[in-house]
Amino acid sequence: MILGAGVYQEPLIRTALNLDLEIHIASLPGNYPGIKIAPNFHPIDITDQQAILNLCQQLEIDGILTTATDICMPTIGLVVDTMKLAGTGYESGYACMDKSIMKRKFVELKVPTAKYLDIKNQNDAINFFSEIGGPCVIKATDSSGSRGIIRVNKIEEISDAFEEALANSKNGTVLIEEWITGEEFGAQAVVIDGQLVLTMIHSDITTPPPRKMPIGHGCPHPEEKRLFEKTEFAIKHAIQALEIKDGICNVDLIDTPKGPILIEIAARMGGTCLPEVCGEYWGLDMYQLAIEIALGKKPIIPQIPSGKPSFAHVIFSEKEGILQSMGTMQKNLEWIFDIQLGEEVKRFEGGNDRYGHVIGSSDNIVEIESIISRALIDFSNTVNIGEIQK
Repeated sequence: MILGAGVYQEPLIRTALNLDLEIHIASLPGNYPGIKIAPNFHPIDITDQQAILNLCQQLEIDGILTTATDICMPTIGLVVDTMKLAGTGYESGYACMDKSIMKRKFVELKVPTAKYLDIKNQNDAINFFSEIGGPCVIKATDSSGSRGIIRVNKIEEISDAFEEALANSKNGTVLIEEWITGEEFGAQAVVIDGQLVLTMIHSDITTPPPRKMPIGHGCPHPEEKRLFEKTEFAIKHAIQALEIKDGICNVDLIDTPKGPILIEIAARMGGTCLPEVCGEYWGLDMYQLAIEIALGKKPIIPQIPSGKPSFAHVIFSEKEGILQSMGTMQKNLEWIFDIQLGEEVKRFEGGNDRYGHVIGSSDNIVEIESIISRALIDFSNTVNIGEIQK
């Protein structure tokens, strides 16, 4: 069972098809690419825990997973617990989705993380901001895809940020945490039987504050050797704090003078081409690995990368419109588009608003990142996105 059928679940679905597995896809109906290729589609809300559990029991599934979304982690956990499948259980899945519970568990087990406070109103946020004496981040505790996460630089910005975060929280809870100054980076962490068996550190490219949405990744991180020991230490403690059992975890961190600070960990693989760039460098099919772990297999995990450094960047637009003609696409790079000419391009407000990505590899991570960055500028300067006729 694969939950979700969006642009980041589609490669997972295709991999499962290539493995000749019986596949069932659950998702709300819509224009999602995974639905078009699903051999067995079930129009169910993936946050409807009981409905998904009933379906999985009826089908007698052998494994369940998703990628790049947190909203269904409690659903997966309920199925894992009830049907005794490989994966991470309900309480851990819920804690990974709920940032407030996650932060509390981090503090209890001394995972290096930012100071925070659960807030019920704007006054709580103002008091915390004043105590910290600097920029903070206000977050919906149970949002996904960077929605409801806003940096505030001054007290006057708190009101709007609090209301936006509250609007993006399903359970009506919000927290505020100190803004950690440093470079954002991440890791994909392979966990089997509760043990961290592989840490793949990668670079993150994000949009500017206040939202800082991920738009690109490279593997390995240029400073991987310096970061590795303390990053792995933090991740091991986070896995222990949340009692994550099986799967590939997406980890967000900040590189600071005092060492890596762990912001969040999710008990599912990342999106924004992270499986592709990490897999290319480590010589792994990350989607296949995630499926094998969900099926209870114990795959052999390499400890030395066997591929080339890789970098990917999403393609997006600052305005909505109709894709009338493609831009200049540099050769020797792989250009993937989610839409065709004549279809609508969304204004970029989150990871799902992309309309493609470009990916490449070379012998040097800094070199390929620079090549792709320049190629994207050429593409953006020449692509034609026309106005939507009303």
